[in-house]
Amino acid sequence: MVTDPIDRVSALPPVPFPIPLLTHRLRVRPFTLSDADAIYRLHGDPLVSRYMGGTLTREQSLDNLRALIDRVEATGYGPFAVERIDDAELIGWSGVQQLPGYPMIEVIFAFEPSSWGRGFATEVAAALLLQCFGALGLHEVVATVDPRNLASIGVLNKLGFQSVGPITHKLNHAQGILYRVTPDLFRRYLANA
Repeated sequence: MVTDPIDRVSALPPVPFPIPLLTHRLRVRPFTLSDADAIYRLHGDPLVSRYMGGTLTREQSLDNLRALIDRVEATGYGPFAVERIDDAELIGWSGVQQLPGYPMIEVIFAFEPSSWGRGFATEVAAALLLQCFGALGLHEVVATVDPRNLASIGVLNKLGFQSVGPITHKLNHAQGILYRVTPDLFRRYLANA
């Protein structure tokens, strides 16, 4: 049986995402193969991966890392490494990509548990959205989240995202909630930040 590939590129802007990107505390940069151990710490951690389809083995994590490096090199979009500026420790990933199978641009993020509750997800997602609505001129950005992931929902709400309703992820058929934010909604966040 032949299946159509899932569209991951038709809605992407014609220019690469502007990285590296610096925030007050974080650097967002492309992944390299030297990040294999750090990304496995994320993929292999049941707390980090519980809302993302489960843990990966070291080999699966390395395959995933190679695929995302290739995707970012080919398209200029996808998950990027997030490291602390002060010690260059890789603490998570975040990025902008086409929501697989849908003509929408989504923001994504995941961090290691020792970094939770410190505002890193909000900080990096806000920086990504500034680029989306500024340099890239997008009119909307979405995010998908497992409805049990209250921490991520909190980050999205803080940034001005609003719930649109349920969505089925086309890669793994997972059920989630689709959120969206426009430049006006995001400006309200910035005005109160």
